Amino acid sequence: MSTHWEYALGHATGDWVTILGDDDGLLPTTLATVRNIIRESSPEFIRSDCCGYLWPIKNQCAHGELSVPTRSGWDFVDAKHALTQALQGNESYRNLPVFYTGSFASKSFIESMKDSSNRLYRSLVPDVYTGVRFSRGSKRVVASRTPLAINGASHHSTGNSHCGNGDKTAAKLFAAENDIPFHKDIPLMRSGEYPPSVHIITYESFLQCADAFPEIFKPLCHRTALRNILLSAGNRRNEITQWGQDFATQHGLDFKKIVRHEFLFSWAKWLSSRTKKIWSQQYYTRVVGSAASPIHDVYAASQLAGRIRDSHGHSLQTACSNIASHLFEKLSKKISVF
Repeated sequence: MSTHWEYALGHATGDWVTILGDDDGLLPTTLATVRNIIRESSPEFIRSDCCGYLWPIKNQCAHGELSVPTRSGWDFVDAKHALTQALQGNESYRNLPVFYTGSFASKSFIESMKDSSNRLYRSLVPDVYTGVRFSRGSKRVVASRTPLAINGASHHSTGNSHCGNGDKTAAKLFAAENDIPFHKDIPLMRSGEYPPSVHIITYESFLQCADAFPEIFKPLCHRTALRNILLSAGNRRNEITQWGQDFATQHGLDFKKIVRHEFLFSWAKWLSSRTKKIWSQQYYTRVVGSAASPIHDVYAASQLAGRIRDSHGHSLQTACSNIASHLFEKLSKKISVF
């Protein structure tokens, strides 16, 4: 996949570039919003909150489901700090400057992020890799609270197939097309598959960056990395624990000691993540399709999201929510679990 993306970027023209997944879409106002952000802030990279769209899936969500962020505005963000938080398991990798659906990058910035062989991607997971690489490459990263895209999920989604418990067809195709070796410090699962953890994938991208750009990506302690990966294992706990044992053996780490240390952090980690999840839910409007009003494809989802955004656009409640959200984000940086 990374090689395909590299080829596509090499043929992209214009001053700004975006990458859109094949089950994703843009909102009706996206390009106008991006143009205004560029004019007002002169950024090198723009990332945004995205609407979430679940394509109709038989016996799961037959008529589609849509989640729409209701916040607006934008801010410059500290991408270096965001990377630290992601590696510690305190934030999602989606808060990094990930170059994929909902993000826009200047062509000159993309060129400046390439390695000595003039290649941008050095990991088999291109979107996560750029999130890590770009975090240490620019101080002019804008985060748009106004959603710029629809992030679709379907049977064809590689991420869902890889980390979820359902159909593995997309994940197998992804693995078959890969021509970039996994980093030597990260073992595969005992089945030979890639680890089903976005936190492991993020750490793998970090190690690839550290090899290529040692002057700006200082090595992390494998012991601390493993602890944070275990803390973020979620419902794949058994599989990640088994992988963690292999990782510890490869690097001469005391796995039992790390698990004991992880347990001491787990309650605080759970409380922090739960608080953030509950807080963030108030900034989304969720719509479940029905037989009478189906959300049958991403175009319909885009049109519906636009109408929902218009209905929230100028309300006092939205303005107050934007202010409260900004204050909460500032506070959360100070209370994150280390």
